[in-house]
Amino acid sequence: MGRGSLPERSVPAASQGDLPDEPRAPPPGSFLVDEAHAREEALRQARPMLVVFAADWCVPCRLIEADALSDPRVRDRLATEFIALHVDVTEETRETRELLARYRVRGVPALLLLDAEGRELERVEGYLDADALLERLTRARARPSG
Repeated sequence: MGRGSLPERSVPAASQGDLPDEPRAPPPGSFLVDEAHAREEALRQARPMLVVFAADWCVPCRLIEADALSDPRVRDRLATEFIALHVDVTEETRETRELLARYRVRGVPALLLLDAEGRELERVEGYLDADALLERLTRARARPSG
């Protein structure tokens, strides 16, 4: 997506100094990049999903990936209890437009927690740190499916 397509969210000023110099890559760990495969795996393994929408030009996205999604506690929870999907919306394509519309994402970063059947449990738009993400992951796992 072009720089003007999705609004960037504000980030706490103290975090901005921690911005990595290199271009953004998918977060480390077990993130999938194919939405259909991620949904199949969520159903097959009966696991909730974390869907992360991010873009190279989005400073808060890069901070979440450098802070929260790189935290070893978060990576471990995602690898053992969730199906994690990373949707890169840096460039606008038919697929990214369809995914943004399907999940009703208006801006990045956006993190969606879904149950195994794809029903939305929680949505976060904007920056959050590792502790806040861990709290949301715990709540999502505690909710009964169906």
